Amino acid sequence: MSREMRQRTLNMLVFQILALGPMHGWGITQRIEQIAESVLRVNQGLL
Repeated sequence: MSREMRQRTLNMLVFQILALGPMHGWGITQRIEQIAESVLRVNQGLL
């Protein structure tokens, strides 16, 4: 997967999560790992 595709996927996931309500970086990373079934790991510092 290209870097651009990974970034677009991450952006989409973050926007979907934040559409549910405000959340901090740690919560977002935890939710992404739940959604992606731990296949996708995100450093909360990245967010």
